[in-house]
Amino acid sequence: MKYFDYRAPDGDPKKNAKVSAVGFGGMRFPVKEDKSIDFEAASALIDRAYEAGINYYDTAYPYHGGTSETFFAEALKKYPRDSYYLADKLPIWLLESADDVERIFNEQLERCNTDHFDFYLCHAMSAKRLEALEQFSVLETLEKLRSEGKIVRLGFSFHDTPEALDKVLSAHKWDFAQIQYNYLDYTMQDAKGQEEVLNRHGVPFLIMEPVRGGALVNVPEKAAKLLSESGEGSVPSYAMRFALSANGVFCALSGMKDSLALEDNIKTCTDFSTVSEDERKLLAKVADIIIAARLVPCTECRYCDGCPSGIDIPALLKLYNGFMTTEDKKTLRAEVDKLSARPVSCISCGACTSVCPQHIDIPATMQTLAKLTEKRQ
Repeated sequence: MKYFDYRAPDGDPKKNAKVSAVGFGGMRFPVKEDKSIDFEAASALIDRAYEAGINYYDTAYPYHGGTSETFFAEALKKYPRDSYYLADKLPIWLLESADDVERIFNEQLERCNTDHFDFYLCHAMSAKRLEALEQFSVLETLEKLRSEGKIVRLGFSFHDTPEALDKVLSAHKWDFAQIQYNYLDYTMQDAKGQEEVLNRHGVPFLIMEPVRGGALVNVPEKAAKLLSESGEGSVPSYAMRFALSANGVFCALSGMKDSLALEDNIKTCTDFSTVSEDERKLLAKVADIIIAARLVPCTECRYCDGCPSGIDIPALLKLYNGFMTTEDKKTLRAEVDKLSARPVSCISCGACTSVCPQHIDIPATMQTLAKLTEKRQ
């Protein structure tokens, strides 16, 4: 397993860490029919990851309906606490008072059965959420918790523009950041610009969505052929290597739902090599093919869960992307028929678009899906 040396921007040697190239993201564990985490299957993945040398485990307050944190507590309790890094996040959007910061933090400590977090993040920061940091004295409270030894390194995860990132970085002396970075978003969401801003501020960063929630695993056939003809690596390995070749990165998070994804990441990060210039050009071509397919950039983060019409939005967006890749209307209709709520049920209330970190026009996509599936041509 390849490890990166994390070095804190303030030069504090106590914060230095040797972090595995791939970190285990706690947002996409295997689940049972009732959508609860399949503890046996997910625990087996954690055991294999730990055995392979993966030492960074990332969770958050809302993941898996609030059960990701308690799952990690149970799955990791057999291992020495100082043998891995645990990361958690404060849900800024849930804050209603300054007291909520410490209340939620203490609840997270309890859920995770720990007395500290090695990496703690303000979750899904943006220029707009900077106001909440000030309104609820978030940083003052988190710095107090850090002084008590309950937080080792303080950072934030981010979904916004490079300009907004510059504002967030200027608001505090952060230890690290976490951004969405992959060869598709390098230009589409200006991950390149975000990388440059972070480098200018001297802040190291983690990467989330290196395979874009699976979109860079199940690429269009033309793109897959290009990659297979160009080397021996798997399709997702190109995405992982691209992410880990960023300047300033110290870990790439992957939500590994099965052993296939886990073993592929272990292999990639054991026999690791940075992407060459020729490979960068190749991946730019692959990105162009994906963009031309007009796929929606859903990463299945499920921040949109709780649709008032009962629509499983990520499931439908995944079906939409499958159709855009294959143009197989018969399969699309058959799969939509299996769902309890159809796209035509969308009332365009906008609840989903307000929380989508990818800024997808979900109601418009539901309208398109409704036209494709309701008219029996």
